[in-house]
Amino acid sequence: MYKLGRRKKAEVIEKKSALVKDLVTFIITAQTGLIGTALGFYFGSKSND
Repeated sequence: MYKLGRRKKAEVIEKKSALVKDLVTFIITAQTGLIGTALGFYFGSKSND
């Protein structure tokens, strides 16, 4: 019974870590896209005076 509890905890931790990994990947991807867009608009709208 003790081993079953440890196995269950390990499964829960594994699921949570996979969720966190996916969430971090999503956030980093979104931030990179937003920063790239902002820089593109900034440097694209700069005049060559």
